[in-house]
Amino acid sequence: MPSNPGKQKRAQKQKKKRAERQKARSGRVADVTQRYLAAQQRLGAQAPKKDMTEICGYDADAGPAEGWLTVPEEEQMERVSKYHELTTKPGQKPPNVRRHVGMHVLVEQQLASGVPPEATKALARLRKDGMSRHDAVHAIGFILTEHMQRAMETQQPVDEAAYARELSGLTLAKWVEMARSILG
Repeated sequence: MPSNPGKQKRAQKQKKKRAERQKARSGRVADVTQRYLAAQQRLGAQAPKKDMTEICGYDADAGPAEGWLTVPEEEQMERVSKYHELTTKPGQKPPNVRRHVGMHVLVEQQLASGVPPEATKALARLRKDGMSRHDAVHAIGFILTEHMQRAMETQQPVDEAAYARELSGLTLAKWVEMARSILG
């Protein structure tokens, strides 16, 4: 069967355009990552913040208080909710506060228990990349939420192995890329 040179040429052009778009996207992700790190550095230079653990029993930037897993889940929810009430600027509340608080609680439970171990490793990797602890909890929570959503849609249990694999590949650059794809 004779090959079609016009078709091959179009395919090569498309391949080149895809590579150019990917390169441009990578540059944008790197740019956003640098801006995020610069903002984190500026915020870190501000005056020391209040000890939220002392005030409400939870601090997303310091981690939960000692004995977190012995606290009833409803109280964990109350503590995280109070933390967000005190630290969130007016007009910046998440669309579903209860879901947001629940995500924090689930991730903090995973981190405190060490199950799955990939969550703790992802937190350490994201922190090493320069993320605040709170933002790292959000990144892990986003992945957890995606897997829970998929489980509800398929009416199957969460695929723990797939969740662990995705956590194992989570980096600041990967998180920025995911966030950009969601936000457009």
